Amino acid sequence: MQPAPALSRRLLADALRRYRTRARLTVTQAAGELGFSVSKLSRLETGSRLVGLTDLESLSRLYELSADERAELTSLIESSRQRSIWRELGELDPGTAEFAELEYAATTIHDYKTSVITALLQTADYTRALIRAFEPDLPEYAVQTTAEARSLRQRAVLGRSDHPNFVFIFDEAAARRQVGGTDVMREQLQHLGELSHHPLVSIHVIPFAAGAHVGMDSLFTILSFREAVRDIVYIDGLDGQVMHSGVDDVRRYRGSFSQLQRLALDVSASREFLARIAEEIL
Repeated sequence: MQPAPALSRRLLADALRRYRTRARLTVTQAAGELGFSVSKLSRLETGSRLVGLTDLESLSRLYELSADERAELTSLIESSRQRSIWRELGELDPGTAEFAELEYAATTIHDYKTSVITALLQTADYTRALIRAFEPDLPEYAVQTTAEARSLRQRAVLGRSDHPNFVFIFDEAAARRQVGGTDVMREQLQHLGELSHHPLVSIHVIPFAAGAHVGMDSLFTILSFREAVRDIVYIDGLDGQVMHSGVDDVRRYRGSFSQLQRLALDVSASREFLARIAEEIL
């Protein structure tokens, strides 16, 4: 089975970096030998530019790739150029579509949110209320399309049979903020309670009583993969989507997630905590 296009691009980028390093060339040296700009080679090695077959021939000669290595890269190029189902969805701009592909391919998802329930755990009404709050001028059909696309993402990811592992942590603020009003929020909290019994899902809440913590002004998702590709940290905010895959960045966010997990209630206590909040909603 071919990996998702976004994952293929990252596997391809990692392979190009690895083969250049094996050839003991810097980016500047390799670009000079290839007749590429440094910017072009850097973009090929980060997956932000598609690799053409002509480029592959030049790279293969310079890095002295074997026939098997060239065949592997050719297969990844073909896979990276496939159109993903996620790009057919009206909700998804290119950045979100790429994340949806990687989200579906991940074997482990560690997700933290401060004041909002994460997309994979949202009810349809909560999603619609959230979109209207974020983009009040968005037409109703666009709101509905986004909600449907998000629901499809949820079914696809949470319905997988290959035993991925999902750990969701959010602050008590996300559970108490009444997005869409009392009925919508009560349904959302009850939905979280049901999902907490899902065999792949662990839901944890950090109560206000935990005090100040490292995640108070942050939100992030860490994706890990079975394939030989770097873990990815995904951050979505007002400035758009940002992905980090540097070793130091991933290590820092993993450390933060571990701190948050130590502060959070366990799955059973979190379920009871959310049920009490639901009962308090008038």
